[in-house]
Amino acid sequence: MGKVCAVAGSCDGFAANRSRAPMMTEMMLMLEEGATPEQIDKVMVGFGYPMGPFAVNDISGLDVSYEGRKRRAVANPEYRKLHVPDRLVEMGRKGQKTGAGWYTYRDGDRTPYPDDVVKQVIAQVAEEFGIAQRTFSHEEILHRLLFASVNEACKILEEGKAYRASDIDVMWLYGFGFPRHRGGLMYWADTVGARSVWQQVSEWHERYGKRWQPSKLLAEIAAAGGALREAKGASA
Repeated sequence: MGKVCAVAGSCDGFAANRSRAPMMTEMMLMLEEGATPEQIDKVMVGFGYPMGPFAVNDISGLDVSYEGRKRRAVANPEYRKLHVPDRLVEMGRKGQKTGAGWYTYRDGDRTPYPDDVVKQVIAQVAEEFGIAQRTFSHEEILHRLLFASVNEACKILEEGKAYRASDIDVMWLYGFGFPRHRGGLMYWADTVGARSVWQQVSEWHERYGKRWQPSKLLAEIAAAGGALREAKGASA
């Protein structure tokens, strides 16, 4: 069939989507804190992605993940709701198929154009919840998105839901358009260094709370000076 396969255990999102979910969460929450969709997309395209995550979300449809968030909110009273995308969906902005999502689109033109309506929704959410606005560096955006997923990938390995880190890299390279020259999520993380990743994750854990709790496996690899790309799952 021409497919590249990797084994994953049973969990919400399996190994691929589960490892990517924290990245999606952080990019939504950074909007509330002062970043813009076009800024985040520019950072990720500069990193090597063919398209930014918000532009991709407009293609797949904002409503695809909407029901999943509602389900998680019902199941977990502590679930951190993503107010901005939820409100856009409820306004009928579901992406390219409705002519507007994170960006607006013109008839016969798939070019994403920044939209003041989105900026207004972001500003309303920030004001309503008392979220302070600030500026973000390109490095902070990149690291906050990808470190969240590196940490989750380590938790997936801890739980034995994937055999090896390289399997997760394969999923990101073939499934999510991760830049080929970066080698995959975990391979790239080693270019930063496990200890540096762990230190930043720990700092964000103190600042942002439970969702950034460091993986035990990440802490162990950092302490040993090991390589994340060589990590094995609990059952491997």
